[in-house]
Amino acid sequence: MLTNQEFARLCGCSLTMSSKIRNGARMPSGRLFTRIVRVFGLEGDEAVEAYAGGPAVFSNYIETKLFEPEPDHLTKAEPA
Repeated sequence: MLTNQEFARLCGCSLTMSSKIRNGARMPSGRLFTRIVRVFGLEGDEAVEAYAGGPAVFSNYIETKLFEPEPDHLTKAEPA
C-alpha cells in the first residue's frame, strides 16, 4: 500500500501537500499533476477528467488508483 510519505517522495512534493491532495483539501498544480500522472503511469484522459472534477473527485480518484491496498491475490505469496 502506498503511503503519503512515499507519494510525496515519488512526486517531489512535501508530505503536507501529499496529505492535502489525498484528503481533498488542495488540488495539485498543473506541474505536480503532470508528475503524478507520469510517475504512476495513470491513464491521461481519466486523470484529466478527475482533475477537472475538483478536489473531492481528484482525491477519490487517486485514493482508488494509488492508495488502496492491492487485492489479496496480488500481495500473498504463492505456494511453491
